[in-house]
Amino acid sequence: MPISKRPQNEALFNDGVLAVCAVEKNRITRTKIDRLRYGEKTVGFNRFFGAKAADINIDRVLRL
Repeated sequence: MPISKRPQNEALFNDGVLAVCAVEKNRITRTKIDRLRYGEKTVGFNRFFGAKAADINIDRVLRL
């Protein structure tokens, strides 16, 4: 009997669930996408320092 494995996309996107919302004047007006699974990635050296040079701060990189 073969052992069933998790689908590949579930293994990559197991860090949480995300909701994408539209915002106007610091208020959520509507939800565009609800319950989108994501996975976190490590911020690379070039991406991190390239953003710092442009005065942008990268906290996280998400894989959708």
